[in-house]
Amino acid sequence: MDQAICIYAADGALLHFNRELLEFLKLPESVVYIGAQHADIMRFLAERGDFGAGDAEQLTAERMRLLRREENVRYERRAPNGRILDIRRQRMPDGQFIATFTDITAARRLETAVATIAEAVSNMAGHGYLQTLANAMSRALGMEWVIIGAPDHADAAIITTLVASQGGVTIDNKSYHLRGSPCARVIGQTICVIPRKAHELYPDDKGLVELGIESYVGAPLFDADGGSLGILAAFDTRPLDDDPIAEPVLEIFASRVAAELDRLRTFEDLRTSERRFRNFAEVGSDWLWEMDADLRFCWIADNVEALTGVSADHYIGRRRDDFRVEDDDADDWARHLATLRAHEPFRDFQYRRELPDGRTMWVSNSGIPLFGEAGEFLGYFGASTSVTERKRAEVELRTAKEQSEDANRAKSRFLAGVSHELRTPLNAIIGFSEIIGSEMFGAIGNTSYVQYGRDIQMSGQLLLGLINDILDLSQIEAEELPLKERPQDLRQLVDESVRLFLRRAMDANIDISVELAGAPRSIYVDARRLKQILVNLIGNAIKFTPTGGWIKLRAGLDLNGWLMLEVADSGIGMASKDIARAMEPFSQLGSEIKHGQEGVGLGLSIASRLAELHGGSLHLTSEPNTGTRAHILLPASRIIGQDDQNIPEML
Repeated sequence: MDQAICIYAADGALLHFNRELLEFLKLPESVVYIGAQHADIMRFLAERGDFGAGDAEQLTAERMRLLRREENVRYERRAPNGRILDIRRQRMPDGQFIATFTDITAARRLETAVATIAEAVSNMAGHGYLQTLANAMSRALGMEWVIIGAPDHADAAIITTLVASQGGVTIDNKSYHLRGSPCARVIGQTICVIPRKAHELYPDDKGLVELGIESYVGAPLFDADGGSLGILAAFDTRPLDDDPIAEPVLEIFASRVAAELDRLRTFEDLRTSERRFRNFAEVGSDWLWEMDADLRFCWIADNVEALTGVSADHYIGRRRDDFRVEDDDADDWARHLATLRAHEPFRDFQYRRELPDGRTMWVSNSGIPLFGEAGEFLGYFGASTSVTERKRAEVELRTAKEQSEDANRAKSRFLAGVSHELRTPLNAIIGFSEIIGSEMFGAIGNTSYVQYGRDIQMSGQLLLGLINDILDLSQIEAEELPLKERPQDLRQLVDESVRLFLRRAMDANIDISVELAGAPRSIYVDARRLKQILVNLIGNAIKFTPTGGWIKLRAGLDLNGWLMLEVADSGIGMASKDIARAMEPFSQLGSEIKHGQEGVGLGLSIASRLAELHGGSLHLTSEPNTGTRAHILLPASRIIGQDDQNIPEML
């Protein structure tokens, strides 16, 4: 079968695979066997270079993280043996997942061949069109020689090539006898495919014998009425073994060649002007023009004067770059002039014109090279269109985008500045209210004033926390929050963070436990910012955990070797669909929050962005009335001395 399959258990162990998996991916049996771990197989592929350059462990970790994050994955990949595989992975309800690998090489080769045709022949006609088709067919089939031939006018038994290609490059035309050639089986009849030993089957064909031709494919060419036009053939010294796309590609090219030959024969007697205006009508434009072999304008439509204010005579004898404005893009002009000198077609070359009446006009130009019967370059015919209003809209859109970005940066700087200025008087308010509330300088006659002082202090602290959060978020968005990274003691960071909440947890009868027995001793982080992440997560856990609940902190490694810090609680939780919204700034889910602990929804957003600044991430899992688990992931590179530490894995 043309499909490989494998099934993995929820824990990553390989449960089933067929032999095609080994063949498609070129995997040894020492790597792929029942019970093998998925991560080990991915690591083998990474070390072999299947995922590109880079550290194999990091590449493996990234792949595994992607697979765990995405339930269903589909992508294409080229295997070491050259096969193009359509890979699909689907996770099952029980945690298992199935991966299938379908060989779509033939389909992709056929698509590539069709795309090659479209790319090769765009904006071309006549002899150049046929030659480009022949060169493209040589590349699409991987065959050395391709010819397009027609019977000689004087002797129908002789074929004269109209165009010929070798290795995708144009070669000289030749004539040969049909007698004893496989072309005799093709012309006016049907497609012929000889995969091997062509020179032995046709020993009278001197050309095949001299070249030692093994494989041959040929297709007859017919006009619209079914009459014979000639032949399209390709041949090579290598055999053509089991190539499923050879015949369909041959048919596609043959239909294009036949259509062009039919067109040329039908219109070969038309005058040059009739051909020119037919092509102009197909292009569509504001005005039409022609250049001679020296790339000078030799004709231009009279309506150019109504559009530009310059008469047609003004252009005659001049080159396009004579109208170039000094500050135009030099690279664009260099590429365009190189295209003209190479006698290649071009489309939508845009340049600016300064008109006599002071207007600025943007002009889009497309052109097709003209060649004589002998293949000599005659010049260009083409069309020009004013695109001034498109260009104006483009400039306005770009300006609006830049203004929006500037406004966003200004907003962030403004918030940061305002937040900084508010903290100074607010600290004074908090300090004086604390003095009043604690009756530091003596008893106050009316106890209500004491309580008012305490209320002012508590409100001030809440407001200060909000201002600090806004300042942090603004600095992060403005990319003005540098990390001050140093080696830090992980246990000390966790202990200092937890200690801030012990009194609040005791008052709420919430048990806080810490499990760091196997955690790394030292990590390379910004201590203040990592504590800020932990404080936000622990504070959230207390806020949403009912009386009598619990909060647990633990640390270890995930399957990729990254440091994982987990804050879990037995709180009210949330629906999985609400998690993404909870991570957004200023998000409020309307859950039951303990009185006096309301916030504005910045904690999770700031924690997530601080984790990202460390090269890590923050993930939440939660269910209503079950609790929430927050996982902080930090890269393995931030663990100091990992090799000599016994760190447990957290799955």
